[in-house]
Amino acid sequence: MAFDNEGYLFISDAGAGASPSHITRMRDNDADGYCSAAAGEVNVIYSTATTTGSTLTDITGLAIREDGFLIASDVNSNNMHRLSDSGIDGDANDAGEQPFFFISDSTGVILGDSESIAFAPGGAVVVMYVNPSSPTDSIFRLRDNNGNGFMSNPAEVNTFWGSA
Repeated sequence: MAFDNEGYLFISDAGAGASPSHITRMRDNDADGYCSAAAGEVNVIYSTATTTGSTLTDITGLAIREDGFLIASDVNSNNMHRLSDSGIDGDANDAGEQPFFFISDSTGVILGDSESIAFAPGGAVVVMYVNPSSPTDSIFRLRDNNGNGFMSNPAEVNTFWGSA
């Protein structure tokens, strides 16, 4: 879950079986204490069932960057994406609206079951990796050192903490 500066709550659902993975944005606009889809307060902004862009098949972590971009982690691909509504149509389903933010293969760090994402002061991304097959968990810090918009080399990723 993550809140943006406008008070919208973003939640992810990894889906199960035939249910698509999706991200929902909601806000109680009429101040009645409840977010209602009928009142237009609950909207799916990304879904594997309707996207024409990148497919995030198992969304587990969400965070809002200072500039308002939504960052989502995909456990299946071990990557993170930066979602935006560049088409200004109310969703981030269109081609080009989910560019890579972090690519595991290019850094040698596999995020696997990345449960939580947060932004640290100074813009670094902190990611919690939970290893379901061993008692070893890690927290990684990612920094965009070269300013290209995504973490693409090993120098931009370091282990911030690790359990033994």
